[in-house]
Amino acid sequence: PIYMLALQRTATTLTAPVGVEIVESGGSTNVAEGGASDTYTVVLTSQPSANVTITVGDDGQVTGSPGLLTFTSGNWNSVQAVTVTAVDDGDVEGNHTGVLNHTASSGDGSYGGISITDVTVDITDNDSAGLNLDVGVVQNVSDTWTTVNLTSTYSSMVVVASVNYDGSDAPMVTRVRNASGSSFELRVQRPNGGAVSVSGFPVHYFVVEEGVYTAANDGITMEAVRYTSTLTDRRGSWQGQSRSYSNSYSSPVVVGQVMSGNDQDWSVFWARGANRSSVPSASTLFVGKHVAEDSDTTRANETVGYVVLESGGGSVGSLSYSVAVGSDTIRGTGNSPPYSYSLSGIANPQAAVVSSAAMDGNDGGWPVLYGSTPLTSSSLNLSIDEDQIRDGETRHTTEQVAYIVFGTSAAQRGTATVPEGESGFAIKTIETPVGAASSLATLQRDVKSTWLVLADPHLWGGLADVGRNDTFFGGQHPSESGARRPV
Repeated sequence: PIYMLALQRTATTLTAPVGVEIVESGGSTNVAEGGASDTYTVVLTSQPSANVTITVGDDGQVTGSPGLLTFTSGNWNSVQAVTVTAVDDGDVEGNHTGVLNHTASSGDGSYGGISITDVTVDITDNDSAGLNLDVGVVQNVSDTWTTVNLTSTYSSMVVVASVNYDGSDAPMVTRVRNASGSSFELRVQRPNGGAVSVSGFPVHYFVVEEGVYTAANDGITMEAVRYTSTLTDRRGSWQGQSRSYSNSYSSPVVVGQVMSGNDQDWSVFWARGANRSSVPSASTLFVGKHVAEDSDTTRANETVGYVVLESGGGSVGSLSYSVAVGSDTIRGTGNSPPYSYSLSGIANPQAAVVSSAAMDGNDGGWPVLYGSTPLTSSSLNLSIDEDQIRDGETRHTTEQVAYIVFGTSAAQRGTATVPEGESGFAIKTIETPVGAASSLATLQRDVKSTWLVLADPHLWGGLADVGRNDTFFGGQHPSESGARRPV
C-alpha cells in the first residue's frame, strides 16, 4: 500500500510580554540637594492598542521631570528619559532617600493600572547643624574591638581612621563599627587572618557629622558622606562606585573608611577619578572598598564613610589643618620607607588620616602612617602596604596619597574695639597661644576705657588697668564665658 502524508505550514505569532521597563543610569539614581541631578529611562515592552500615559509621582524629597510620559502605538519602543532632582529644603536630614512612583492609565486593558517599579533615589543633604568634629590618637589598638569615646555627640557620624606601624610589623588595616552617638568601636586586622601578636598600635582618627559644609557658613568647604558599598574591588578589577559632589571643588581631597563590620573578612577604602590611576577631579569621583590580592573576593555590603575637602589649609576653632593629595612618590613597606610629604602651617601636629587617592599598582594596597614618628610639623611619613595573601612581598610602585593633618594653632590673633562713643586707640598684634598659661599684648591707649577682644575667650585672668604702652598678662580662666572684657 502507498501512504500519502500531507504537511500543512502554520504561522506562529510571538507576542511580546506586556510591561514597563525602567533603567537607572549607572544602575542607581543619585542626586544632591542644590547640586547634581540624575536620570532614568522608561519604555514599554510591547505595542499597546491605545495610548498609555505614565504619571511620575514623588514623596516630597525628589521630583521627576517630565511628570507625564505618553506612549503610543508608534513610539512605544522608544525610551523616554526622566530627570530626577532633589528638593532643596532647609532640613538637616543627613544623606537620605526619596522615591518616585509610577501610575499607568490607558484604554488598553493590559496597560491600564499595570504595576510599575518604583525608583529609589539616594540624596546627598546640603544642610548641617554646624561643624561638629573630633580628632585624636588611640594607643595600643589590637585585634580586639575597643570603644572610642568622643567629646561630641553625633546624629550621623563619619569616621576615618589610620593605623601607624613600620616595616617590622605584618600588614594591617583599621576596622570600624557601631559608629553612633558619642562613640565608635575600633580594631586593627591582619588581612591574612593572623593574630596581632603585640600589645597594639597607635590609630589616628577623625570624626565629623555627616553633612555639607561651606566656607561661608562653616569656615570650611567640606562634605561628609555615608553610603552602602555594594561593590568590592580587587586585583585586576578597579571600578569603585560613582558618586556626585554636593559642593564645588577645584582640587578635591577624599579620605574614607569602611565603617561597618558586616563581613568578618577585611576590606579597605580607596578612591579614584576617571580611571584607577587618576585622582578624584572636580567633576569625577569614584569611591569604594577593595580586598587587593585576596583570593576570596566576595564581601558583604558595608557602610562606607568618606570626607571631601578642598585642598589647602586653614583652621576650624582651635584646630589647624592641612589637606592635600600628595605627589606620586609613596612606595611599599618592602621598598625603602619612610616616604615623606612636606608639611607647612601645622606648628603642633596632633593626628593625621590617609587614604588611597588612586591605584597605580594593579595588585592593590593602602597607605599607612609609617615609623615611630610618622607626623612632625614639617613632614608626614608614609608607606603603601599589601596584604601578603597571594605572595609575601610588599614592594609597591609609587602611589598618590590623600591626607588630612590636624594640629593646634600656634597662635590665635586677637583684636581690640572701643565702646560706643569712644575713639582714638591703636593696638599691636595680640598673640594668644592655644592652651597657654598666659598671653602677652602691648596696648597703646588714648582713651579712658578700652575693650580687648581675644579669639579664645578662655584666656583671661588677673587683668589689671592698662596704661599707655603698658603690658598685661592674662592667665587661663576657663570659667570666663565672654569674649570681651574691659581693660
